[in-house]
Amino acid sequence: LRMNWVIDQAIRTTQFIRNKAIRYWMDNSRKLKIDKFALNKYSTVLRKEFPFVADLNSMAVQSAADIQPKTGKEIGLDVGIESFYTDSNGYQEPNPKFHQKGGTIN
Repeated sequence: LRMNWVIDQAIRTTQFIRNKAIRYWMDNSRKLKIDKFALNKYSTVLRKEFPFVADLNSMAVQSAADIQPKTGKEIGLDVGIESFYTDSNGYQEPNPKFHQKGGTIN
């Protein structure tokens, strides 16, 4: 039970850091040009301000504060029956055709 509690607390702390970093980025990104370096510095501020954040090692805190910028190249995928998948751009990959011949699959 103790290990489950520790893991749960680490997950909650990581989510807390992520939420604080996103709020910091949203509130200051245009004024301060928030980049990865600024978020790493902010993670140090969080470690000093919140003792439970300091319980995580610094790499875990920095990783939680890292925000991946959108590139505009993100897509959604829908796996289906009629086609193998359809992406959000409308491309459909046909289902693979496996033919059985002479007891082997080709």
